[in-house]
Amino acid sequence: MVDVKVSAIFIIQGSVLPAEPPCSKKGKKKRKKEEKKNEILYRQEIIHLQNKKSIVINLREAIPAKQSLHLSTDAYNTMISVDNPVEGMKVYEWKKLTPNKRVKYHLQVIAESLNAKLESFTVLED
Repeated sequence: MVDVKVSAIFIIQGSVLPAEPPCSKKGKKKRKKEEKKNEILYRQEIIHLQNKKSIVINLREAIPAKQSLHLSTDAYNTMISVDNPVEGMKVYEWKKLTPNKRVKYHLQVIAESLNAKLESFTVLED
């Protein structure tokens, strides 16, 4: 079994749709009340046609998803190693950083590859 040393949470934008949309058979006034109550977000997209007409489309907004990542002790040791700086950083700058900041830089690189944002991370004790 692998020992977990680092636990990180990433926010991936627009990955999860909220609850089911309100039924289209209901009246507009009732539907608007439900939208506010359930906090289902919509955005309007207006498409302008060449013949001076336009189409309005109501699209549901997606909410961010959270993804957790657990890294082993070996991965943690590699991240804090002096020999493994993040791309674009000089070795002497890397040596000045604390182990916690080194881990944060590596997790930010992982977040960029996932097209996400790093929300938080925790380095667990042995």
